[in-house]
Amino acid sequence: MRTDDVNFWNLLFDQQVYAFGETPNRYMANKLEEVPPAKVLLPGEGEGRNAVYLAEKGWKVSAFDLSEKGKEKADRLAQKKNVEIDFRVGDVKKMTYPENYFDALVLIFAHFMPDQRRAYHQKLLSYLKSGGKLVLEGHARLDEEPVDIRFNLNELKADFKGVDFIEAKTTWEELNEGRIITGRTQVVQIFAIK
Repeated sequence: MRTDDVNFWNLLFDQQVYAFGETPNRYMANKLEEVPPAKVLLPGEGEGRNAVYLAEKGWKVSAFDLSEKGKEKADRLAQKKNVEIDFRVGDVKKMTYPENYFDALVLIFAHFMPDQRRAYHQKLLSYLKSGGKLVLEGHARLDEEPVDIRFNLNELKADFKGVDFIEAKTTWEELNEGRIITGRTQVVQIFAIK
């Protein structure tokens, strides 16, 4: 699967039902629960469930995704919940934000192609200010498995060199991320401070 296939994401999100649901990712919600709301960036935000949730909690939300259909649904969800989010359409390569600007960077199942991953992660990390929080959860790949879009914990630690890892683990979780990701799934979870 190519995670940068705009047509794939537009087809997936061009339905009435929210593919990944309307409720936020549990790991992200738990990690940011005690963090005072400030400025947050959510790349690869899909249909906006996490962005809208954080806006409801008082965060000033910036988000983007490849899919125009995803943005439409994110805007609809924000309107339904009566919150504002700055949601743009584009990929990491073309998106720009001020360096050292955001107080939190949230990557939830935001997988990039292996040849782009490290450069994209470093670019996104440059937008996070010193003391800012990094929250990441995604599908896991073990050291002995072939390289694909899933996350390998050791590779992620190298991608985000320079942060203090409060938590960095590969674990099994019972997930309910809409109709797309359900059941017992092996994931990488990272909570770190720049």
